Amino acid sequence: MLHMSEHRANAETVAALLHPDFLEFGGSGRTWDLADTLEMLAGTQPSVPVRVRTLRPVRMSEDVILLTYTAVKDRRATLRSSLWLRDSTLGWRMRFHQGTPTSDDLEDS
Repeated sequence: MLHMSEHRANAETVAALLHPDFLEFGGSGRTWDLADTLEMLAGTQPSVPVRVRTLRPVRMSEDVILLTYTAVKDRRATLRSSLWLRDSTLGWRMRFHQGTPTSDDLEDS
């Protein structure tokens, strides 16, 4: 859901999906926390859509899921991983995310 630009532009949606202790290691090498992420996304306009490939959820425990996938935007692939924790009252929230650019140039499909 967070890969969809219409959701990324909605601060309430993003805040509801991210854990209060959210941390991201971006493909640029920058580290982002929840406040940084919400500030960066504030007022973001919809952009080029991101396609998701090879989505693989792995249940680590009853309340933890590791999600890995490949995101494709503008024919560029990025390997993605995120760790989701289930809160008993708020549901699933992303605690950690990492994006790693690849050198792959992909055809649109």
